[in-house]
Amino acid sequence: MEDIPENVRTFMESLKRVDLRGRQGAAFDTRYEHEQAGALSVIEKYLKSYGMEIASSGLPVLLPSGAGEGPLITNELSKCTRFGKSIGEKIITNAQ
Repeated sequence: MEDIPENVRTFMESLKRVDLRGRQGAAFDTRYEHEQAGALSVIEKYLKSYGMEIASSGLPVLLPSGAGEGPLITNELSKCTRFGKSIGEKIITNAQ
């Protein structure tokens, strides 16, 4: 698959051992605000290849350019909270 950080690739490939067929989930990535693309599409391809149903489009979580590992841009954490809540609600609704 495309270029992603080695630790992310290792984790994604470790999921081969888990039966994800029919399970629901979603992906997120962390990227600098100036980056147009991150690992979202690659992560979603991995999940789909393992049979997972994508419950929601992925979420890019933004860091200020040149910030290293953080902190996140203002309001990104609340965006993550809403994303997680939305996924949970979709999964519960689909299970009923």
